[in-house]
Formats: sequence, structure tokens, C-alpha cells
Amino acid sequence: MQTGLRLHLFGVMTNPQLRDLEFSGNEIGLETHSSGVDLLRCRFRDNRIGWRGYDITGLSRALQSEWVGHVSGVDVMGQAGALLRIQECRLDSNRTGMFSFGQLRIEVLCSGFAGNETGWYAGNTQVWLGDGALNQFGNNRTALYLEEVDLLYLRNGGNSFSGTGWHLDGMLSGLALQHLIPQRGGLYGLELHGNRMSLRGGMIPANLVDWDGNPLVYLGSGSSSSALACQNRMATGGGPAYVLERNLPALGRNFADPLRALVHGLHEIANEWATPSALNLTNRRRALLSTWNSTCQSMEIACNGLSHHSIVIQYWAQLSLELLGWMERSGGHQDPTLTAAQRRWTQWMNTCGQEMFRNQSEALVWQKQILPGHKVSVSTWQPALPDIR
Repeated sequence: MQTGLRLHLFGVMTNPQLRDLEFSGNEIGLETHSSGVDLLRCRFRDNRIGWRGYDITGLSRALQSEWVGHVSGVDVMGQAGALLRIQECRLDSNRTGMFSFGQLRIEVLCSGFAGNETGWYAGNTQVWLGDGALNQFGNNRTALYLEEVDLLYLRNGGNSFSGTGWHLDGMLSGLALQHLIPQRGGLYGLELHGNRMSLRGGMIPANLVDWDGNPLVYLGSGSSSSALACQNRMATGGGPAYVLERNLPALGRNFADPLRALVHGLHEIANEWATPSALNLTNRRRALLSTWNSTCQSMEIACNGLSHHSIVIQYWAQLSLELLGWMERSGGHQDPTLTAAQRRWTQWMNTCGQEMFRNQSEALVWQKQILPGHKVSVSTWQPALPDIR
């Protein structure tokens, strides 16, 4: 069979949800176009390509799924502003466990990459593996190969890298420099604190270079992940833990506590895979909206006090899109409190968020994700950084 299942999803507002399906023996197991998709407990075995996602947009999720025995297990290309969250999954014994390309963000949580030629090949992608990601990379010839990625975030990730191959290889883009630590001699340092990396000859087996071809300096390593840690983390809220980013204390408890509550609430929604009663939806929308307004107030106060490239700023902006989009889809489009929140969010983006965009194309993609009538102005967009090469 050439393709097990092909979905053309242009214009679809709600992600299709695929549960407990198995794709095996195909040229391509699952092929999706122009939207996101949610995969729950799906198995991909011995296809040439397990899941190929063209031009994914918005949020896509894979939970408790596996890809085994492929040329490429996951093969996704995304637009700026797209987010793929892979959680509690296995990508084993593939030539490439995951291939990602385009200006999308990928978060991998409590997942395993084992016995692959390349665990994850990331091109241009933002690679989020920090603050409690708790992944296992074992016995891959290359765990992470990077081709001009705009962000590699590993600090306090709790990830384990083992085996005799390369843990990190490839090149970062010029835009990635803003997330690195300047070192002597014009070099840059990559924070590895809180990850366990096996050594080879007393050195971390890594061969990363910056945009100018200079080798990176590797800063620290430490504790590793465990199955028990993942179980505890998922049982108490799960989801990304980027609220631990180092700039967060400057915002105070008035921001930290609501942000954690917002992350946990969105995680619960993502994992329900069912439609609650109308009353429960109304109550949940109002509770989450109140929580979001608390975080927004802190972000408005901090508008000029934090770098717009900080992990927290970008993460909060993506969470806001995720929340407001869910509220609209779940029947809240006529709720005046949602309309007020959309206006507030748009005002923040126009006042404080312009510098988040890497180029006008990315700014326009974010504009499209704002609901009609609440558009972000992109006419005054300027490059966030000087043009680097």
C-alpha cells in the first residue's frame, strides 16, 4: 500500500483526533496536509515514513504513540507559529526517528529515542528540550543533528544521552546566538546543566558549531531523567515546564503561580480527548480566562523589562494563542469576557510583542492565528536582530 491514510485539512478549524490506530507496511503510514492532528496511542511500524505532516499549523500532539522500523518515523514541515508536542512516545530503530523542517517549535517530553541512525534531525526548527523535558536518547549513532536551528534549549532538561555515538552535531543559525552565553575569544556557550551525557575520552561527544563555524563551549551537565520522574510529573500536571526559565523570578509569584495553573489547565484539556458538558466548558473557560488575565497583567507590567527573545516571553505568547483558540472552538465565541481578552492580547502583541518575530513572514502567520477582528499590526515590523549574514 502506498499511503495508509491521507488527510487534506486545509481550512479545518479543529484537529482530527486519531486513536489506537496501527499503520504498518506502507510507503507512508499517515499523511496530513495544512493543519494539525492529534495522535493518541497510535503505532507506526515498518513503513518507509511513519507520519508525514506537510505545512502543519497551530498545535499538533502525539501522546503515548510509537514509531519503529522506518526510514523516517516522523517527517514534519511546519509554518512559523506551529507547535508539535510529542509526549510519552517511542521512536526506536529508525534510520531517522524524527525529521523536522521549517520554523515550527517542537517540544518533546518524557519520550525515548533508541537505536536510530539519527534520533532527531532538526532543520531550522526550534528545539525545546529544557526544564524537565525528561527524555532518553540511547544508542543512537547521532542523537540530535541540527541544521541551522534558531533555538536549542536544553538547560535543566533532565534528558539522558548514552551510547557511543554523537550526542549533538551540526550547526546553529545566526538567530540562535541570542540564546547562547558569550565566552572568551568570541565563542558562545550552550547550557547543558541538568542533563546526563555520557563521556568519550573525558569529553562530551558533541560537534556543534555556531553560524560562523566556531565550536560551541559546553556549560555543565548533571542529573538525568527516570521513568518514575516522568510518571510523577505527568500525574501532577505534566506538559512543558518552561515556567522554570531563569527570567521568571524577576516577574514574581503573581506571574509564576498563575502561569503554572494555566499550563496545568491546558494540559488537562489536551489529555481529555472528549467533550465535557456545556456547563463544565463554561466554568472551565471562565476559570482559565481569569488565570490568563493574571499572567497578562504581569506581562504588561514587564513589557519593557525583559528581552522579547526570552524563553518565557515566547512561551507565554504561544500559550495565549493555544488558550484563546481553544476557548473560541469550545463555544465561547459569543462570550464578552473572551472578546475582552482577545482585545487585551492583541494590544499586548502590538505594544510589546513585535520584536518576537524573526521576519515579516512569521509576523503574518501569527496575525492569521488571531481571531477575526483582533488583528496584530505588522506594518511597523522591524527585524528583531541585525541581519547576520
